[in-house]
Amino acid sequence: MGGEGSLFQRKKDHKYYLILSDGYDPTLRGGKGGYRQKWIDLETTDEKEAKRKQKLILREIEAKGRYDAPSKESFGEWLDFWLEEIKRPNIKPTTYDDYEFIIRVHIKPLLGSIPLKKLTPEILQEFYNTKRKEKRLSNKFDENGNRLPSDKPLSTRTIQKIQMIIRASLQKALAMRKIPENPDAFIDRITYKQPKAKYLNSKQISELLEKIENDMWYDAYLTVLGSGVRLGELAALRWDDIDFDGMKIKIDESAVTVKTHSEEGKRQQVIFQEPKSETSKRIVPVPSDVTEALLKNARPV
Repeated sequence: MGGEGSLFQRKKDHKYYLILSDGYDPTLRGGKGGYRQKWIDLETTDEKEAKRKQKLILREIEAKGRYDAPSKESFGEWLDFWLEEIKRPNIKPTTYDDYEFIIRVHIKPLLGSIPLKKLTPEILQEFYNTKRKEKRLSNKFDENGNRLPSDKPLSTRTIQKIQMIIRASLQKALAMRKIPENPDAFIDRITYKQPKAKYLNSKQISELLEKIENDMWYDAYLTVLGSGVRLGELAALRWDDIDFDGMKIKIDESAVTVKTHSEEGKRQQVIFQEPKSETSKRIVPVPSDVTEALLKNARPV
């Protein structure tokens, strides 16, 4: 297959086709021989768009020596395959939950039915602009159990995650010859600026502890304030993680709640997993008042 090819517009429906030479065949024309032709449906009636697709196809043939026809599946079908077969075996359950929610709630309702090969930068740009105007979900539910929108817009962080999933899934589709190019690669990356963390000062910490000294979770609050551990890390702590004499706490696990994605049985479950990174595994020094408070309630392992 080679040559520049020629564009042909069919009179019946005005669609453009790219006609390529597909090699010499001596059996054609009653044994006289001739060149086979490969007709590629460009699926457009616009000449400018047809020429753009012609360039992409010829560029692909030059680079790979062949042309791989775009996939006929929808973007939603591809996202399901990408999430279940490509990503799920290599990501944590919490990450899978996050991806599944974003795909089901934010991406598929607007883009899922669009054929994978027909996604364009223009369609994606309009989608992101729509998301910027969309309201985030509240904790209130309608009569069917669906969460109702709030009066606050989607966070930039959520929109950034949406684009990350779209871009990564389309990049994999490109690598697997499903599409000739990644349409999201032509769109500016959505950036998110981490807000500055707010901290309690020593006076505020003392006032808080004084107000909750009779609370059943007092020791938990004291441990968090004295060590800076995350909530999941706190929930995963065991008595043998605490060095009472050395006033240290070992952090090597985190407790998280994940969906089971099962139609029967429990809808959620608590699992224990390693922290996000190796640096999150650490020994944390704590003040003596933390270990003293915990020692009062310590039980044999």
